[in-house]
Amino acid sequence: MRILGSALRRVFALGFCILLSGCMTPWLKARYETADAAQGLVTPAIVADCSEKVVKAFPHLTIAGPFALNGYAAARVASSKPTLEAVPQKNLVALVARTTNKGLFGQENKGHAGCSYLVESGRLVFQEVHGIAAFMPQTIYVLSTVVRR
Repeated sequence: MRILGSALRRVFALGFCILLSGCMTPWLKARYETADAAQGLVTPAIVADCSEKVVKAFPHLTIAGPFALNGYAAARVASSKPTLEAVPQKNLVALVARTTNKGLFGQENKGHAGCSYLVESGRLVFQEVHGIAAFMPQTIYVLSTVVRR
């Protein structure tokens, strides 16, 4: 009986996850469609301008790869703002490159940095420069205490 209950819980959890994944992906799909549509708008001048802005804003970072449009990064930038105005911006794209920097103890830290743009009237309009933390998933740590009796 325990095995059957455990199996049913796992099947229920898997089904619930599949349902949630279907609900969560449409907002990400829109970001990728916008990035694909804006691919032709990225010129060498825009890449150079974004590169200069990243180096100026974050002098400790070293750009370690080419800049490219990234739908996931655009979704991270839009969802990281606490205001509701950023959520419906389906024309937001992020031009992102891999970066490295030296840590406190000399270790190499890898991440991403870049710029966000709005696609308006067939051109990219600069919005903001973003560092490593803008493209990382938000993590919430819950501190718990152990009560011993």
